[in-house]
Amino acid sequence: MTVQSPERPRPQESDIDSGVIKDARNRQQRHRVAGVAAASLMAIAAGLIVGFSGGGSGPGIGNRGHRQAPASVGGNPGSSRSGGTFVATAPRGISQSGLLAPGVGWVATQNGLSMTRDGGQTWIRVHVPGLGSDATAGIAEDTSPARNQAVLVVNATHGSCAWPGHSGLATPIHAVTVSADAGRTWRTHTLSNCLDPYSLSFANARVGFMAGWLGAGPGSRKALYTTTDGGRRWRREGMLPFPGSITFATARLGLGMAFWSDATTGVAGTPLHIALYRSTDGGRSWERQGICGSNPRQVVSVICQTPVAEGPKSFYVPAVVTDNLTKRSRPIVYATTNGGRTWITRTLPAMPSRLQRELYGRNYLGVPFSAPDARHLFVLVGSNLYTSADGGRQWLRTRAPFGTLDFVSADYGWDMTGLHLYHTSNGGRTWRRFKQR
Repeated sequence: MTVQSPERPRPQESDIDSGVIKDARNRQQRHRVAGVAAASLMAIAAGLIVGFSGGGSGPGIGNRGHRQAPASVGGNPGSSRSGGTFVATAPRGISQSGLLAPGVGWVATQNGLSMTRDGGQTWIRVHVPGLGSDATAGIAEDTSPARNQAVLVVNATHGSCAWPGHSGLATPIHAVTVSADAGRTWRTHTLSNCLDPYSLSFANARVGFMAGWLGAGPGSRKALYTTTDGGRRWRREGMLPFPGSITFATARLGLGMAFWSDATTGVAGTPLHIALYRSTDGGRSWERQGICGSNPRQVVSVICQTPVAEGPKSFYVPAVVTDNLTKRSRPIVYATTNGGRTWITRTLPAMPSRLQRELYGRNYLGVPFSAPDARHLFVLVGSNLYTSADGGRQWLRTRAPFGTLDFVSADYGWDMTGLHLYHTSNGGRTWRRFKQR
């Protein structure tokens, strides 16, 4: 899952400052997980948001914003039936991946988008209207709302939105492309108003939400858009009172994980203000929750990451508890079955001190997390994979390559290390690497 920043880049900022949200992989919906190396505060924010693919209190909570007519579709909607040559190995240079069903998924490389529908035995290059030949740079957001359904936000190839008053600076025009048949056919619809999405969440195959920057340039604002037809048409629901990710379980119930960067030097490993918000009216208003408060000056910080929705009232919020005195960290998982009214904490087994110290040193990258259903949880700490079949009450430990986690069932999942792509069909007990040409 690609990452874009909830904090709009300014002309003088570097490219690394401009890249942040996605679940990518947190798996934002099945929340794909991507650990992203960081060299600045905003890069650290990227790791926080995508670490679990996956979020202080600010003004404007409950701000509704005004409604408007459905966003118009710019240009001509594209449609395509994929074709190409089947090959027996996965492509090299994989930068992103996504699972749609057991054995069915896609990978992005600089040479385009490739898919497998037979568990990696064969792969085919897929043509997606609006997506250029470099899929690595072209995919900004992704999610899989239903089995064999894919929704991608792509940097459209036909133009850009210029920043007023800043010659030579521009934001790519974005489009949403949807496939309901495991990538065989795609329909692409251009977003209007220079909307620059940074978080995407679907409650079901038709109802979805998109958070993004509205307009180009430093004066742009954070807006929430909704769709009721699977991503073909989008309507502005209102303005967002916080920068961060969104996760919706139903058309009305959703969580927002807010991230604010802090310009001052904070305690190591906790460079952001973090807060969790809840909406029960489809994102029109938001109320801050009691968990996930964190700021750079706390001795013990709970660094929450993008929530995962499993069912109409169930959420998981993975987090890293950091003790800045002992310089140790440990992962936990918050859980709710009543839509966020109350939360319980699921703790993982005790970890060796060495592993806690290693996690402290990289906790801003997050701990890869995946939850294919309400009972089965997967947490990757280094090369230690912790699995639960009862919602986090009990855990088993096995081994796995350290990378991203993406499970679509209790048994089947992918793990991308950045160099190689692995798959498991037995719940993570063993992993096999896809052959790559």
